[in-house]
Parts: sequence; C-alpha cells; structure tokens
Amino acid sequence: MVKVRAVLIQSNAPKYLWGEALQAIVYIYNRTPYSALGFKTPYEVANNIKLSIDNIKIWGSITYYKIKGPKRLKLEPQAEKGILVGYGENNNNYKVFDLKLRKIIWLRDVKVLEGQFLKEK
Repeated sequence: MVKVRAVLIQSNAPKYLWGEALQAIVYIYNRTPYSALGFKTPYEVANNIKLSIDNIKIWGSITYYKIKGPKRLKLEPQAEKGILVGYGENNNNYKVFDLKLRKIIWLRDVKVLEGQFLKEK
C-alpha cells in the first residue's frame, strides 16, 4: 500500500483510483527481475515465459486519445484527456480513466505524456 499511496500522491490522481493503482503495481511487480529468483521475474518463474516491458509507462501520466465517431464537429477538439491507470496483457493496450466521462476505458491508440500529471487540486 506504500507504493499505491506514492503513485497517487505523485500523480495527483483521485484517491478513488487506488484499486487501479494497486493492479498496475502488481503488474509491474510481476515483471520486475529479482536476485532471489536468479534475476528472473515472478511471471517468468511461474509461466516460463519472458515478457516485454516496453509498454510500461509512468502511472498517472496524462493521456490523450482520439475521439471516434461522427459526433465530432469540425472545430471541436479531436482528442480527449485522460489518466493512465493500467496496462493490457498485449503490449499495445492501455487502461485510461476518462476525465470527462469519469469512467475507465481500454484503448490501443493513446498518446502518453510521461511524467506530466494533473495539477494539484
């Protein structure tokens, strides 16, 4: 829970996203090599498969994703703002908390501004 608290404070994310932070930390933990395991990851030891960590970005970073559908007018924004809250098993999926809709969505095409967080409340 110390790591959960740390990422929530660092990112200025709402406290009700603590469950998403916990899932992301477990995801990262399972992909971190440890000397006690012979510098293998817990996932690699359990499943005998080495995973790529190229998809891991800083939790809580601001994201932008393209608005889909014909609802958008010509002069309206083409992207929505969100917060990165999780990672998919595929290296190209991210879990994003949409700030406008106040819900979590899975996205493939997303621009992550690593290290840029919400302004303090």
